[in-house]
Amino acid sequence: MIEEEASNERTRGALPAGGRADSNERTRPLVPASNRTHPAKKAAFDLSRHPSYSRRMRYAMAAVGLVLGFAALLASCGGADICLGCDGNSTPSPQNLVTATGNINQIIGSAALVEDVRVIFCVGFDGPFLDCTNTFSTTVDTNGNFTRSRLPKGSLRVGFRLDPNDNGMFEPTEPWAELEDPNGFLANLTGGQTANILDVTIDFGANTATATQITVTTTPTPTPNPNPT
Repeated sequence: MIEEEASNERTRGALPAGGRADSNERTRPLVPASNRTHPAKKAAFDLSRHPSYSRRMRYAMAAVGLVLGFAALLASCGGADICLGCDGNSTPSPQNLVTATGNINQIIGSAALVEDVRVIFCVGFDGPFLDCTNTFSTTVDTNGNFTRSRLPKGSLRVGFRLDPNDNGMFEPTEPWAELEDPNGFLANLTGGQTANILDVTIDFGANTATATQITVTTTPTPTPNPNPT
């Protein structure tokens, strides 16, 4: 009797709190944790499909493209024409650069107007003028006046050209002329000087140009404004 009661006690101790064994619980097999399956997780929210996210990405990519384009533009703007007079240790100033100024009085051998002429400055080159690569140019106004600042110091040669097909390229078959400088006034310009080339007559038929006067003067030094507005 005692043994039977003890057996019943063990059985009761194994029953659930409701006092009745669940047949499903008794027959459910044990599954190892490694083989258990879990409900599929919900897919993460795809921000790239959200309209505001797409707009922000477009703006960001446009900003990056603008910065890169600006950097490329800055890189492409270098060269002698920007840093004329630089010696690697100083910044350019009127004291180590040259200015050329003058006016065209007459054109022979062409019906072109004075404002159609481009003035070409060749620096430090003794070969044929059309082969010069160290060149700088400027335009001529309707009164025939021209000025080009920030030229390198050294030997200066001046040429005049037309661009009949208006393609921005000077070709050997297009009209051109080189200024004669018989006294060598432009042969060795130093920094801070201005070449004055006055009353030029251009003969495109003979590829020559002459000036009634060529002088070299000191370039005025700009006076800083102590009270800029």
